[in-house]
Amino acid sequence: MIAYMNEEYMDVRVKILLVFIIIGSLFLPLYANRLMFETSTGTVTDFDVKENNNSENPLVRTRDISNYGGSSEYWSLDGFVGRLVYEGEPNTITVENIGPNAIGGSNRFYYTRVRWFDGSSDPNVWREVFFTARVKGRMHNGGTYTGHNSNNNFLIESPGDSFTVPGAGAEIANPGETAYNSNGDIGTYNTATGYIYTYPYRYIWVDFTAIRIRNDRNLSGVENQGYYESIIQLNGAGVQQVLSLEGFYDPFSVDISPNAFSFSIERLSPEFIPFEELKTKTSYNNSYLVGHVRFHYTDNTNPVNTTGTVGFYSDSAGLSTDFRFRATVAGTEVSFPYSVVFDPVICGNTSTASTVSSMNNSFTTEFGRVNSVIDSQFSDEIALTGDLRIFLASGLTSTSFPAANYSSVIYAFVTIN
Repeated sequence: MIAYMNEEYMDVRVKILLVFIIIGSLFLPLYANRLMFETSTGTVTDFDVKENNNSENPLVRTRDISNYGGSSEYWSLDGFVGRLVYEGEPNTITVENIGPNAIGGSNRFYYTRVRWFDGSSDPNVWREVFFTARVKGRMHNGGTYTGHNSNNNFLIESPGDSFTVPGAGAEIANPGETAYNSNGDIGTYNTATGYIYTYPYRYIWVDFTAIRIRNDRNLSGVENQGYYESIIQLNGAGVQQVLSLEGFYDPFSVDISPNAFSFSIERLSPEFIPFEELKTKTSYNNSYLVGHVRFHYTDNTNPVNTTGTVGFYSDSAGLSTDFRFRATVAGTEVSFPYSVVFDPVICGNTSTASTVSSMNNSFTTEFGRVNSVIDSQFSDEIALTGDLRIFLASGLTSTSFPAANYSSVIYAFVTIN
């Protein structure tokens, strides 16, 4: 979080740094745009890396990948990861490979073997894949929008490739601004004629599908049977979403499967929060909403014995919950404390909002039904969702601290047992 203070007011800008213990460190700033993974529509598991070539699940030659950039849809393939739902301003979403690495491959995406005895990655055994991204949407009147990118797929062949999304959301425009009606028509803001929306669409969704390439390495023999994994990160202006994908090749009962999950934090606050407003938030019952946590563990092979936890800390070691805004003024560090509140929506060990502390910092998943955000679909899965809020001590004024740029970071640690 970043704050600015002068003699009259202080603004707060929120930024969150997420650290995933199980996969390393990821810097995920929190912004106003939202990118959500819809687990009810696809799967991050059940991807057979050894599948034989057929019309429903092709093995594609590298030279033929471009053929998948046309108008055909591929959500019916078993590599359909799921639907990504977007709200916010027009954006470009870049897809990155954050591991595991593959030895001997080209610069693409890979499902890499997980060693059966310790769960570590074997970079010498892999299947190469690419992704298709088909952008659609829901209009304010409930109709379906399909015209983006000339109704064609975006090809995500290599790390750094991207797709674009138009603006979407329920925000209402201001008088005099360009606005849209429920049909997506453009005009000047006018409540009488229905031109009231900031964006032409209520939601944008992206059908995201993994498709096998013929290129593989050591993908044969009993010694290489087991589970495979691919971890990707989708980045855009204000959005970052991590997907941990699971594959398999005739696994044995003793093989260790990777953790298949999605995780994101969405910013629900404006970029700047006036201090005059924030200073009135002085308890967890009266706190300022800054974000929403979404953690979905979608490997349901053993939901009873699997739990995930999320903890929030003020340091990268996961040891402290002393949250403070800090600044250096005339060579001296100045700080003031604030509190973090987790307000659960789906949670296994609490149903009420509570202040994060060293004694209250383990929020667990719950197995149950997760509904789609845009239609009636749902899935049964292990999930943890909830709001992040902050509040200050009572009695603070705009002159309580010297004018400066104040900053802070919240670290979120995610673990799966």
